[in-house]
Amino acid sequence: MKQTPPSLGNAGTPQRRSPRLKLMLLACLALLLFGGALPRSRSVVASAQGDLPDSYQATLTQVRALISAPEALQVQRTPDGGFFVDLQGSRQFLLLTRTDAQGRLITRCVGSVEEAAAFLSGDTPLLAEPLSAAEAAIHQIIERTPVQRRAALAASQTQISINVKDLAGEGFNDPTPATPVGGNTGTTIGEQRLIAFTYAASIWADYLQSTVPIIIDAGFDPLDCNVLGAAGPQVLYSNFTPSGYNPGPEYANTLYVEALANKRAGHDLGPSSSDIGATFNSAFGTSGCGGGGWYYGLDHQESDTEADLVAVLLHEIGHGLGFISLVSTSANTYGMNFPYYTNPAKNQDDIWNYFLYDNNIGKLFKDMTVAERARAITDTKALVWSGPAVTAAARNFLQASPVLTITTPPAVSGRYELGLASFGTPVQNPPLVGTLVAAIDPDTDGAGTADTIFDACSPISNVAALTGKIALIDRGTCAFTDKVRHAQEAGAVAAIIANNQSGDPPQMIGSDATISIPAVSITQANGATLRAALIPGPVSAQIGLDPSQLAGTDSAGRVLMYAPSAISLGSSVSHFDISTVPNLLMEPAINPDIGQSPDLTDELLRDIGWYPDVNYNGIPDTSELDLGLALTATPSQLLNVGSAVTLTLTITSSGLIAASAAHIVDSFPSQLGAITWEASYSGGASGPASGSGNIDFTLAMPSGSQATFVIRATVVGQALIITNTASVTSSGEEIDVATANNQATVQLSLVASTTFLPMVMR
Repeated sequence: MKQTPPSLGNAGTPQRRSPRLKLMLLACLALLLFGGALPRSRSVVASAQGDLPDSYQATLTQVRALISAPEALQVQRTPDGGFFVDLQGSRQFLLLTRTDAQGRLITRCVGSVEEAAAFLSGDTPLLAEPLSAAEAAIHQIIERTPVQRRAALAASQTQISINVKDLAGEGFNDPTPATPVGGNTGTTIGEQRLIAFTYAASIWADYLQSTVPIIIDAGFDPLDCNVLGAAGPQVLYSNFTPSGYNPGPEYANTLYVEALANKRAGHDLGPSSSDIGATFNSAFGTSGCGGGGWYYGLDHQESDTEADLVAVLLHEIGHGLGFISLVSTSANTYGMNFPYYTNPAKNQDDIWNYFLYDNNIGKLFKDMTVAERARAITDTKALVWSGPAVTAAARNFLQASPVLTITTPPAVSGRYELGLASFGTPVQNPPLVGTLVAAIDPDTDGAGTADTIFDACSPISNVAALTGKIALIDRGTCAFTDKVRHAQEAGAVAAIIANNQSGDPPQMIGSDATISIPAVSITQANGATLRAALIPGPVSAQIGLDPSQLAGTDSAGRVLMYAPSAISLGSSVSHFDISTVPNLLMEPAINPDIGQSPDLTDELLRDIGWYPDVNYNGIPDTSELDLGLALTATPSQLLNVGSAVTLTLTITSSGLIAASAAHIVDSFPSQLGAITWEASYSGGASGPASGSGNIDFTLAMPSGSQATFVIRATVVGQALIITNTASVTSSGEEIDVATANNQATVQLSLVASTTFLPMVMR
């Protein structure tokens, strides 16, 4: 059944969506393939949908319908003078999934039928190595138990509400009995689904602060067995009007997803629409449909054949919160800003354009022409995220980059990019040093056929030459683990697998506890270069970690964005690159080592405008302070002309801001003269140490600091009351949340002049 989507930017409450509409409202989900063995080492042309097995055709037909976008997405004006674009289900991503040779689930975030076809027919999963000891330590610090997460949700003032769209007896209301699992206490399938969904939402609520509730339309429907579901943003806004202290849009004529726009506006810009839509396959895991099925536990302990709902939701909600580029990666509109109108007034930048930077072009997306953006979206290892929050956090989260260094001969010396393996000894320092030797395997598949002699798919024949050396092996025909095990049995100390197709070095997936040597991969081109250099030989190599370079970053420490040389619709630009170590939540694949935290995703959302606001008052924590002032005098009474008086002026800075500046003014009354003062500082405050006369200058006053001025003066003028008033104000763009304590006054009481007459004796 199909129906017309409700207009989410206009008045009216959307009704329960059809399966088609639900899926179109999602971003990055899952298509899982089961059954017989997958085709191996098969290259599929992007447009060659007809080359796929018949069993894929129904799925791809449905995917084609899911990713088709309305031809005309209208830009409409809001009552406050801003603009919104109803996405109508477009700009969505699907997270496709299939099984590898070991029967484990592998995933890929896509947005086109062509890419779906290539993924389903290929053998290039985007999984990486298991957690190292260092990674495990990082995750132990940032992860929390389900009990801790519930406590954090209870303390959080961010409301992420799930608007259940299921009818009675289905989806979240499914009464089928279930056994509690992994911290999920639900006793029915419906309860477990809702608990897992709420738990994933609570993780995001623990990281983000918004005074406007975030609404997620969610449901489970029986869908095609190959489709898990999807999630994503619903509406885009620009030029919206803020309320209260809320800052509004950081940039004019710039598109924001609804949840972020609401936060920065301080009110719900589209009360008739939800912020994020999500739908999942309720048939997944039932008889004949879904292998291991859904894992509803909250502890990230799913098996290799199960799909962890919490992990998938964290990724999907991330897209809905704004982890999405709106620049087109589709044919005929490459590089155009959404919504791809020729009218410049409607061709707005989205907030991502302010942070996507291309090292080769030397520009941000917002400053590029359409042609330059079209080039940048395929600028492998050159497209980076320039936001300061991500760059700073990467230094504490990412590990040193694995690197192959060729030292001789000079013609091929240099650094070579590596892919890693999920088996064997991890790459580490000090580097492994050795000579490169081609592994020779005359019987490539063990069946007497010899289509290549370098793929190590059967026992290696040049054992004497390979012992103590690094084996160079071609990819293809058999599993990565078979190749490396044969190299190890031949005495190799490490294995380098050269790709057999263009693109990045493959991440090598497999499991074999008997493998103890390190294994890495290189590109097809680099493999050809090194193999040619072996003929004159020798080739000396080192495999180790580069402490000066973080994995998945450029030379300036900026995190790479996913920009393969062949456009990956739905994946390109809108994900972190796959070369990071450890893997990140928003890579184009759901990796088993991502944990249950937003890792650098949270920092990217900070960069695009999800500012911290721990007390939920609409003021960014980086702008909020509270300056205070106190003024006392000793003595303050029974003074006369010529009396000495000491004033103590104390300025304090509290609040949430890390650094601020305060302008202090004390213009002394004319009845006080010979004024000198000395200042002392604590908590990071700084300013002049001493001086004379009036006080009128700016102090550095970070939160938690104090400045104290001891002022010495002499009464030089006659008055019954001498009044001295001092004031302090923020000297920057910071917002002082309490101004009542920004002024202080002290009064000095003088003794009145008296004429004493002599006593006359009578």
